[in-house]
Amino acid sequence: MANEIKIEIKADGSQAEKEVKNLRGKVDGLASGMKSAGKKMSMGITAPIVGMGIGIIKSGADFQKAMNRVRVVSGATGSDLESLTELAKELGSTTQFSASEAAEGMNFLAMAGFEANDIMTALPATLSLAAAGQMELGAAADIASNILTGYNMETKELGHATDVLTKTFTSTNTDLVQLGEAFKFVGPVA
Repeated sequence: MANEIKIEIKADGSQAEKEVKNLRGKVDGLASGMKSAGKKMSMGITAPIVGMGIGIIKSGADFQKAMNRVRVVSGATGSDLESLTELAKELGSTTQFSASEAAEGMNFLAMAGFEANDIMTALPATLSLAAAGQMELGAAADIASNILTGYNMETKELGHATDVLTKTFTSTNTDLVQLGEAFKFVGPVA
């Protein structure tokens, strides 16, 4: 036997019609409110997810663009390019700099004439210098490479050079940019 619901209306037709219209209005209002809440929840969840996706895609594209510049400027191919790419990713995940910023630092070192092996040797010290100087990695790489080549030092000596630079600008009334500018005048004599 099926369950039955019986509604008994004890009113004249016009009163029943008013009650049904009133009930319909309440149901329509509830449905509209639920639809609006659903849209708000969807936008509150979907929009940030879409934004994150766009950010990730842009970040990946920026990294690829930076590594393409490194490839062109340094002439690195094959395993050398793969090693540079892996180093940039590693430094991007273990330092305050992104992989794209690490690639930008590589680009400046390549523009200074560094080979792929020299770039891999010099980049960690350059990252430390940029962090200490609170500046972009590319600018720090430019200053470090200028000083390194100006003093005719080998790439493996860059760690010591950046330590001396850091000690100098943290214990005097100057900064890394000013030291880099001063070196433009002193470098040729040195």
